[in-house]
Amino acid sequence: MTSISVEHPRSDDLEELVALFDGAFSHDHAKHRFVELMPNLYLPQTFQGRDHLVVRDGGELVAGLALLPLEYAADGNRFSVAGIGQVSTRVDARGRGLMTALMQEVEAQMDRDGVVLGYLGGDRMRYSHYGFETAGCGWGFDLQVKDLSGLDLSGWSFREPEDLEDWMCEAIEVKPYRLTLPRKEAHWAVRRGGGRVLAVEGPGGRGVVAYDTSEVRQLDEWVGVPRLGTASIRDWGGDTDAVIALVGELARTCDGGQVGIRTPAVGDELSRRLGELATRSFPRVEANLRIGRLQPLLEAFRPWMSRAAGSCPEGLSLRMKGTDQHATLRLDAGGARVVEEPGRDEICLTRCQMARFLFGPFSPSRQFDVPARLNWLDMIFPLPWYVSGLTWV
Repeated sequence: MTSISVEHPRSDDLEELVALFDGAFSHDHAKHRFVELMPNLYLPQTFQGRDHLVVRDGGELVAGLALLPLEYAADGNRFSVAGIGQVSTRVDARGRGLMTALMQEVEAQMDRDGVVLGYLGGDRMRYSHYGFETAGCGWGFDLQVKDLSGLDLSGWSFREPEDLEDWMCEAIEVKPYRLTLPRKEAHWAVRRGGGRVLAVEGPGGRGVVAYDTSEVRQLDEWVGVPRLGTASIRDWGGDTDAVIALVGELARTCDGGQVGIRTPAVGDELSRRLGELATRSFPRVEANLRIGRLQPLLEAFRPWMSRAAGSCPEGLSLRMKGTDQHATLRLDAGGARVVEEPGRDEICLTRCQMARFLFGPFSPSRQFDVPARLNWLDMIFPLPWYVSGLTWV
C-alpha cells in the first residue's frame, strides 16, 4: 500500500466491518459480537456508514473505527461530543500506519464539525498523540452486606420490570452531568450482556438501577472454591433514599454480597451517603478526553463555575498551544462569564494539558505550577464528567 486513503464505509460493507471489529476485540476468553452488543449500530436497518471510518487494501477492509455524534448534559446545557470506539486493524495489516491515518482523520473531522469534546477509552499513550488525555473524575463505591446491615428495607417494595418504564428513563435523565443516551438506545443497552433492571417504591420515594452481575472469582485460600457474584450498577436514577435501598437489596440478594456503583464527582447527597457507607470509595478517571472547542465548553459549565463567583473579576485567559483557541473566564459578583477580552492572568497549555487542567483527575494546583492568587481554581476544577455504564462506543 503506497498511500493510505480513509473513507466512510458503504452499506454493503456492514458484514465485513463487523467481522473486522469482532476479530480485533475477541480473544481466547471472550468472543465479541457487535451485532448483539450494539444493535443500534450494526443491524442492517440501523447501520450508518457516515458514523464510521475505514481503510481498504485491495478492496478489503483492513482498518476501521466508529466516530459517533453524541451529546453531553452539563447542568441544563448541552454540547456536542464525538465518541470514538471500535478502533481496529486487521492482524496482517498492523505496523503500517493505518491507525495513525484513521486518528488523523478523526482529528480533522472533529475540527471541521466544530465538536466541543472528544471521548474514547483505551491506552493513553496510544491516543495522546492525537490530543486525547486521560481525564474526567468520578467516584466509585464498593459496598458489602455488612456495610448496609443497618438499613431498614421493610417499608420498600422491590420489583424487577421487563424493561425501563417512562418514569425510570426520566429519573435517569435528570442527573445534571452525564453523557446523554436516547431512550430507544437505553432499552437495548440495559439488556446488553445480561443486564437487568430493579425498581423500588417506599417511604423515601422511588428509584431505579440498571445493573449486571459478573462472575468475580476470588479464590478462598482455605477451601480452594471460587466465589461468584458482584452486582455492578451501570446507571441509576431517583430519590437518594430509594437508590440507597436498591443498593442494599442488591447486596443482600446477589451471590457475592457486594455492589459497585459510580457517581459524578459533584459532592451531592447520594455521593455523600454512599461514601459514609462504603467499604471502599475511590476517585475514578473516566475516559480519554480531547478539547475540541474551548469557549463553548466553558460556556456549558458556567452554572457549575458560578460557585466561585467573585473570585476573579479581572479575568483569567486560557489558551491552547498550537491552536488559535483561547477564552477568558471572568468570575465577578454576577457569577461566571466567558468573554473575549484578555484577562489579567493567562494560562497557556497544550491540548492534552488543557484536558487535565479542566477535567482532572486532580485540582489544578496539584497538577500545575499555578500562582497562589489563582488558588480559587480549585473551587471549580475539575469539571464534573460522568459516563454511564450503559454508554459504550
